[in-house]
Amino acid sequence: MTKEEILEMAKNETTTQKMDEREKKDFDRSFYWAFIGIAIASVILCGVKLYREESVDDIIFMLFTGAFSASTYRAAKWKKLSYVLLAGLNLVCAVLYGYSYIFGK
Repeated sequence: MTKEEILEMAKNETTTQKMDEREKKDFDRSFYWAFIGIAIASVILCGVKLYREESVDDIIFMLFTGAFSASTYRAAKWKKLSYVLLAGLNLVCAVLYGYSYIFGK
């Protein structure tokens, strides 16, 4: 491999390819904690909406949509049946709550 080929490969690397393993792990973990934070905020908002006797279908729809996205990514990356089943369950729940929010009451 020539010097020019190596330089060209370095220019074409994406941001995630330029990260070392520790940075990739921290990047992935930050999204995990972001989802946990969103879940906690959603529980609080659901409590407020239930106190006001409002529907919480919209918040639960967003949570299941996020969970579906995460489990679909894991299923595609790790190709484990449990992740595929979890993605399917999250999709069904997201569709049901989305339908309930859009067409309910």
